Amino acid sequence: MFSTHPLLDEAGPEKRPIPVPTSAGIPRQYLELITVLPFNDLDVLTKTIKQEKDELAAVIIEPIGYNSGCMAADAGFLKALRELTEENGIC
Repeated sequence: MFSTHPLLDEAGPEKRPIPVPTSAGIPRQYLELITVLPFNDLDVLTKTIKQEKDELAAVIIEPIGYNSGCMAADAGFLKALRELTEENGIC
């Protein structure tokens, strides 16, 4: 679990947040393996997937962010995400 409630001075830029582990038990070397993106931002998601598709193995998402105040995905966001991952060979 990364970046569910980071402090603002740790979170980084809105369009490209810095991965912040939510537990001291998460090994620090995982930080360089994680890309955190803003939820429901299809433009940033599309740009990132197209630019980094050769480096991405999977997209992991919680469709309703219960750890972030029960935020639901916008209409069409999850469908667009799935289409992007299929088009770019990402699980």
